[in-house]
Amino acid sequence: MKSGGKTVAITGKVTVADGKWHHLLAEVDRKIGKVTLYLDGKDIAAPAEPLPAGASLKNAGDFIVGQGFHGSLDYLRICRGTLADAQTTIDELMSWEFNGPASHDFSGKPAAGERRDVGAIEHPTASGQKKINYSPPAPLPKEEKKTVAAAAGNFLEGPDRLVKQQGWGSVSIPKTAKPGDKITVQVAFATETIPKDMRMRIDFHGMINGKRKPGIGQAAPIPVKPGVTSPYSADFIIPQTPGLSHVIAVIYASPTGGFTDKILATEASVNMEK
Repeated sequence: MKSGGKTVAITGKVTVADGKWHHLLAEVDRKIGKVTLYLDGKDIAAPAEPLPAGASLKNAGDFIVGQGFHGSLDYLRICRGTLADAQTTIDELMSWEFNGPASHDFSGKPAAGERRDVGAIEHPTASGQKKINYSPPAPLPKEEKKTVAAAAGNFLEGPDRLVKQQGWGSVSIPKTAKPGDKITVQVAFATETIPKDMRMRIDFHGMINGKRKPGIGQAAPIPVKPGVTSPYSADFIIPQTPGLSHVIAVIYASPTGGFTDKILATEASVNMEK
């Protein structure tokens, strides 16, 4: 670089002819006359003789990039200030460029395809980056057919139902019922909640004479699929038990259908009408 009759040259101390892509940044701080050369976020050049303070780089010459260079160049950017002028650092810039929104979604999940989705949350099948492979569901065992309505129907809401919101989805259950009634419990998961095929269980506990009693009923295991947001349903007939004041639905999902390896859990209660 030449300014005010003075020439300053800066040379890196490493070799980059290794067949790999590298990030190169040359910074000229004219306020203090310093020139810095960064390779992959590291200062690689020996200190150069400083430019005159306030040196101007203004000239009428052509701007030529890559003359005499053997290799490939991509994403060239020229800025009118330093990193400090942009209120950033080389470490922050490298993190943004190579570990920022271009490669991770807002929850920190890395891109599932060759590039990030348009949305804030990575969802490769919904965005079309990956082919959606549809295969008809396998026939359910007889004991599951009675309780499963997976991915079918609308989410039940209304003044007679309690809708409990969770960070991972929602639960809908009747507010009140009578012994002998059949109640329907529905669970709707958020798009990103279920990472792979899992099984959901709903255990029913009872409040009998003021004491909680587990095991008054249990729905058959319900297979749940990733990305399915329409509700899963299970029916339960409330037993004719003296002293029963509440029925509590304990809902959990896990890879095995067991409680110990659950990835989520909640419970909701139904009041018994007098």
